[in-house]
Amino acid sequence: GKGVKVERYKGYDFSSLAFNFQGREMEPMIVHVNEDARPQLVTHGGQEFNIVLSGVVRITIGQHSFDLAEGDSIYFNPAIPHGQTAVGGDAEFLTIINER
Repeated sequence: GKGVKVERYKGYDFSSLAFNFQGREMEPMIVHVNEDARPQLVTHGGQEFNIVLSGVVRITIGQHSFDLAEGDSIYFNPAIPHGQTAVGGDAEFLTIINER
């Protein structure tokens, strides 16, 4: 509960878990998604890993969508347009991004 709030993409509430770690190669963040939010698809370099902490997260990667429940995870290429939305209530997931 002491992560530093960061602005990354509109429609998501990000809390950085390694904000003060200098020279980090990965960005671990807790992401809260409001059920009513409809974030746009985004792209970035590197690799991305998500694991759902609570609720149900619908992740869209390109033309494909997957519903992930608590404990489900996904590892993907974030150069493909992607986005996460909450299904049936708010949701939280851990994302770890390596943008190199």
